[in-house]
Amino acid sequence: MNVLIVYQYMFPWGGVEKHILELADYLKDVYYHNVFILTFKLDQTLLEVLPPEGYKKALNIQLNYIGLTKYNIYFIKLPKHLRILKFLGSFISTLVLSIILYRALIYLIKHKNINIVYSCEPLAILATSFISIFNRNLKKGVKLLASIHSSWSFKSSLRRALASKLLGKFDKVVVSTVDTTSYKRIREIVGSRCHFIPNWIDTKRFKPQHLRNEIRKLLNLSPDDIVILYNARLVPIKNPVNVLLAFKLLKNREIEITNGKRLFKLVIIGAGELKHIIISLVYKLGLEKDVIVLNPIPYFDDKYPLIYNMADIFVLVPKHTGFSITALEALASGLPVVYSCVAGIPQDIRNKIICARPDDPKDIAQKMLLAYRYASQNNILMDIVTLVRRRYDKDLVLHRLASIMMNDR
Repeated sequence: MNVLIVYQYMFPWGGVEKHILELADYLKDVYYHNVFILTFKLDQTLLEVLPPEGYKKALNIQLNYIGLTKYNIYFIKLPKHLRILKFLGSFISTLVLSIILYRALIYLIKHKNINIVYSCEPLAILATSFISIFNRNLKKGVKLLASIHSSWSFKSSLRRALASKLLGKFDKVVVSTVDTTSYKRIREIVGSRCHFIPNWIDTKRFKPQHLRNEIRKLLNLSPDDIVILYNARLVPIKNPVNVLLAFKLLKNREIEITNGKRLFKLVIIGAGELKHIIISLVYKLGLEKDVIVLNPIPYFDDKYPLIYNMADIFVLVPKHTGFSITALEALASGLPVVYSCVAGIPQDIRNKIICARPDDPKDIAQKMLLAYRYASQNNILMDIVTLVRRRYDKDLVLHRLASIMMNDR
């Protein structure tokens, strides 16, 4: 069987990209299917016409696709003259890019004998839906699946109606996120064709490891430091500024908490429109000796899982619903997690995390302190690791997803 996965970006550190690449591996290694990936070439033109969320300007990213060479990836290179789309609004840009993606999609379906098209996120879903409108005969031999990773909220009845019409073109809709609110919204408009598949974790990669001191040496961190980790995009919805302000409040109580014997350190890993604000705040708050800001690490890099092993606590207090993939990675690595009190978090996870009010740095700081006290309780942390292995392990979840893709019911 030949499977085509469609998505607009292939950032080496993105969550959807992780989903795509691990799904491709699973379908090839377990089911022996041929898997193809269709995406836009991540260049200056694409970044100007349709920048990823949180990136207002084109990024100076030196991408290397060494980790992607084993995949059958077809990159669509956009002509430079299309940069005029950035002046015509997001609706026109989306429509034009979806038509370009649709034409490439049709070509691959015909020339690679594609049996299943798995389209991730709105633009790819829109492009794929055109098949049911303009190529109905071709559609008869191809199964179409829509994969939703973001939080689809319908702010008006019109948007809800448009989403219902769009998703009605697909045989199945997969909500692949740890966000029960997204699943509820989508299921209300597509019914039993909607399937909930949570984000998964490769528990062979993300696990407690006794490598903390080795990794800390690379960042000039002491074995006695209490390291708090933030690993997410530096954009408003992820709320990194309040994490930094909360850390400052925690530092103010450092001598009281540790008797001056240990130091709190914050490691921020990410990129985005708030990065320059974060760096500026670090200096304004006098935290330049206590905060380390690093660029994102590609997900497929062998060093990526190790960032969790050097930390004591993971903190992420986003303003969106659901539970972020990096927080799930932290749980699998045995870290206490401070997370937002938001809707959409499954109850099994909510019972294992420390919830904070995302708009209240004082509350976040207090919950960081609580996490610090939990950090030494191995029985609690291993209970969390066991939960992740039992319900969110990659092989278990991918088996369910593959069954949904292959079966007619």
